[in-house]
This record gives sequence, structure tokens and C-alpha cells, in this order.
Amino acid sequence: MYISKVRIQNYKSFNDSGEIEFKSGINLIVGQNNAGKTAMLETLGLKYEYILHKSIKPEITIGKQFSSGYGITCSVFVSPDELRNAYIGYIPYPQNGVLNKAADEFYSCLEIGITLTFTSGGKEISSKSLSYGLYDEHKGKALSVKKDDKDLYIADSNQPNVNSDEIFGWKNILKLTDNIYRFNAERFSLGKCEHGKNRKLKPNASNLAEVLQNTYLENLDLYEELISYVRLVIPSIKWIDSINIEEEKSSNILQTGNSKYQEVRIWRVERSSRKENSTVLLSESGTGISQVLAILYVVVTSKEPRTIIIDEPNSFLHPGAAKKLIQILNKFPQHQYFISTHSPEILSAAKPSTITKLKYIDGETIAKSINPEQTKDLRETLEEIGVKFADIFFSENILWVEGETEAKAFPLILETADELYDVTVLPLVHIDDLKQRKSIGKKHAKLVFEIYERLSGANALTPPFVAVILDRESSSQQERKKLTETFGNKLKFIPRMMYENYLLDAEAITNVLNAEIIEDDNKITSEKVEDWIEKKKECKFLSKNEFSKKVFDRNDWLKEVHAANLLDELFSELSGKTVEYRKTTHSIKLTQWLVENKPELLNELKDFLVNILSAESFS
Repeated sequence: MYISKVRIQNYKSFNDSGEIEFKSGINLIVGQNNAGKTAMLETLGLKYEYILHKSIKPEITIGKQFSSGYGITCSVFVSPDELRNAYIGYIPYPQNGVLNKAADEFYSCLEIGITLTFTSGGKEISSKSLSYGLYDEHKGKALSVKKDDKDLYIADSNQPNVNSDEIFGWKNILKLTDNIYRFNAERFSLGKCEHGKNRKLKPNASNLAEVLQNTYLENLDLYEELISYVRLVIPSIKWIDSINIEEEKSSNILQTGNSKYQEVRIWRVERSSRKENSTVLLSESGTGISQVLAILYVVVTSKEPRTIIIDEPNSFLHPGAAKKLIQILNKFPQHQYFISTHSPEILSAAKPSTITKLKYIDGETIAKSINPEQTKDLRETLEEIGVKFADIFFSENILWVEGETEAKAFPLILETADELYDVTVLPLVHIDDLKQRKSIGKKHAKLVFEIYERLSGANALTPPFVAVILDRESSSQQERKKLTETFGNKLKFIPRMMYENYLLDAEAITNVLNAEIIEDDNKITSEKVEDWIEKKKECKFLSKNEFSKKVFDRNDWLKEVHAANLLDELFSELSGKTVEYRKTTHSIKLTQWLVENKPELLNELKDFLVNILSAESFS
């Protein structure tokens, strides 16, 4: 049995989510902070405190909150095996080889399963809210069989003379709610509980110590399997025990004597070298350990499918540990998982059955289902150009740039702007293709550009495509004009030859280069760097396609010099050939120094980027 559909109306940030479909396996609920992920997980737990939606739009709050319903409308799917196991003694046998219509429909249920639908406003679920849907046209009709010459209604409690205790759907919905486990980062006091003999974990996991000890005593192999998975997530844990302890009861005369409890202890050393002082009480350990223990206990030991809800695993686990946890969940696909996240690590590790993306817009949460097969195709395309799917999924906007250096440097420059821009800057990989070098035809270049545009513009899975920013290296003015005509206003060229042209400051270079020079006697001064640069205003550092004569005006020279080549020679010569200029390392260090000490030298480039990211550029 698993939750197959949900519609949330007038609850917290949801006005109306529309119908959202889920499956067994991992169902991801993704979105940025405050998008409504936790609110959705609350309703999926089927027991929650109802809080009316309050919109910043008066017409929504007043006009819809009472007329369009409230709470959730939930559908659960019951598999054929579950039907057979639950009702093997109730199956009606044909008389004289003839089945009545109700019995015939019941046999059909045993072959394809059944979907039960109910509504809930956060309170205990009422049998009166149930309807069933063997097929859409049957929804809301009674499905009954004969038992002891009496009609046994399987789904619809609205039929006359129906004993609610015998309604198939009502009984099983209650069973489902007992099998739902919701894990939040705030869960506490899981380390100790009263002594008992249960092996089923309570929905609030309060009897964790009890079920751990009883599993150890009754099925050691299963317990060792559980601990092996826990160690994969948290390697510092070597073993886990649940032991019996006794505590004095209250001083009240009627409660004298000792009370038996069970307490969980964590071992940090191997079992073969145990020492009493090597244990740590679970109650004194981090929240993440108790959460992982409880989650994996349900996953590993449950014989029947369970519904497991995990709110932001990264809130109580290190990203690497959270990724390991998701990989383990993939090994147990019989359970249904609802996992909310805005973490790239979780998104990368999961093999989701469904993905629901939430976004908070104008006072309400908007839900959108995403086809996992679509994400698979997108992942493969991204891998071809060297970009991770998780790098772009949670972004608001994407700016494609020349390379890795610009991808790291441009965000640093944008931090100095007055406005805050939610943009992910990513490097282009097939940059030569876009620039239409002699070996590449215009048709090929256009195809490559369209790939990037499709990745971040036309596809609903990815954020809007803002622009592609290139430098002018090795391209003539005529070539740049042709590229602009081909690709439109989405293609931009930085005002100078290349990004390094903004980094030719003597003080910045001196600080970065001296940090690399080991011997103090070989350290340089900014005056020495300035003199060296002045002597190198020669054609050999200029683009051949642009100039054939010397340029002595400093402003012109700063725009047109081949700065990467100049820095390469400068680092080598002034360091006595002990330091090699590394573009992706030293360009970033130069950027950081300028941002902190001379941000005005980057104003031209900052204004260029801000203009691209302005509202006018987005339209």
C-alpha cells in the first residue's frame, strides 16, 4: 500500500496544489527554503494540525478558502498481494459456477489492485470520507461481497446498512497511518524507553531502544545487517547495544521500587576491544545518529512496505553521510519514501520514482511534477558538456561564461554590486565550437549554442538561460559580428580582450606573486612589476587579428593586450622561473585581492554583468 495521489487545499502556503501523483520508491520534494516542502510532508503524514492558508492576495483568501475545500484529498493504492493476504478468507466462491457482479468485481481487484480515496483536515480520518476507484467510472460506487449471507462493503461507507467496522478501505487506511514514519531534525529522547517485547517501531520512534534489543535477541543476522548499514552512513560507529537498566521510581509511596528501562549505547571501538568507557549514550549523541538508526531500522527490518518521510536529511547529516543514506534507501525500493531537499548531493544520489518541484510565488506554493525520465536525458546531455545536473537544478538563472576562471571570478565581482543577483555562473566546455574556429563550421557552432540554450531555457527542469559571455581572444571584429547575427542578443563579448585584462594591477600582482616565492631575497616590489609592464607594451602581447603596430595609450593597451600571455611571462621572469602562472588559480587570487583592496578597477566589468542581469536583459 502506498500513497498514489495527493491534493492539498487551503493549508499553510498551499492554496491549491492540484493533483500530484506519487509512486513506491523515492519521491523527491524539491525546492528552495520556505517553498512549502515541510508543509507538504506534514499532510503526507496524514495526521497534522490544520492551519488555514493565508494569501497575500485577498481575492484568493476570501474567494477560495471555503468554496474549494480544505485539507488534503489523498489516494492510496492497495496491491493485489495485499488484497489477497488481507481477504483470503473473504473471497466469495461461485455458486454453480456463477459469480454475482460484486464478486466478479472483487476478483478483478485481486488482479489489478484498488485505489482508495479519502479527505482529511488534519484530524482522525473518517470512514465517511472514503470512496474507491477500481476504474474511474466506478469511483464512489459500492463494491461488496457476500459473507455469512450479509453484504460486506469493501469501500463505500455511504451505502445504507453498512457496518463501518467491516469496510475494507477504512480498516486499511488506519493501518497505513500506523505504518507512516516521519523524521524531522528535531526528534529527541530516542535513547531510552521502558522495557518491552515489541519489534515494531512506533511512528514517533519513541521505543527505539526496545526494538533494537529485541531484534538483536531474536534475529542477530538481521541486526548485524542493520549495524553494517549504519556504519556506512556514520563510519565512526563500530557497534550499537541496547541494554537493560533500572531506575528508582518516584518518591510517591504508591510508586516505590525500581522500573526497568532499555537504553541505547554507541560503541566507538571495535567489538573485540570493547571498554566500558568507550561507550556514548545515544541520548548524548548528535541528532543525526538517532535519526539514521530509526530510519534504517524501519527500512531494513520491515517485512511489509512502509511509508517513510524524511524532511531535509542534510539538516541532520553531513552531505556525504546524507548521500550514503539515500544510496542505501535505493536498495530497498519496496518502501515508499518522501524526501524533501534543496541539496545537490541528495538530488545526485537519488534514483527518484517521482520529483515534485515546489516554488513560492506571490504568497502561495505552486507544485509541479517533473518526469524522472526527462531528468535522465538532461543528466546525460549535461555530462557531455561537463556540468553536473545538481549544479543547475536549484538555480534561479544561469549565466554561461568562457571557462572555469570566469565561472569562479564573476560571482566574486557581482558580490560588490548594490543588488543581489540569484544566478549560477557555469563554464562552457566546447568553447572552440562556439567561437567557430577554422576547423568548425557555422552549422556546428549553432548546434552547440542551441544545446546550451535548450539546457537552461527551453527545458522546464532548468532555470532561465540569461546569456553566454565570451572573450574576444583570437576572433576578429567581423567574426564576432557573424556570431552575434547567428546567436542573437544572448551572446555577449566582454569589453576587453579577455578577463585577465582586468587583473593587470602592479600591487595585486606583487601580492599574489610574492605569496608563491619561497625565498625572501627573491621577493619583488610593485615598482618592479610596474616597470616590467611598461617595458612590455609591444606587439607580441597583442592579438594579431586586431593590431599590427604598437599601442602606447595605456587605456587602449589594457583593453587589447593578450593579458594571459603577459602574466605567464611576468610570473616566470620576475620569480626567476620558480613560479608558473596558473590561470584558474592565480587569476582568482588576483580577483580576490582586487575585490578586497581596489574594487573600482573591476567596475567596468561589474557594470557589464549587472546590465546583462538587469530586468531589461531578462525580458
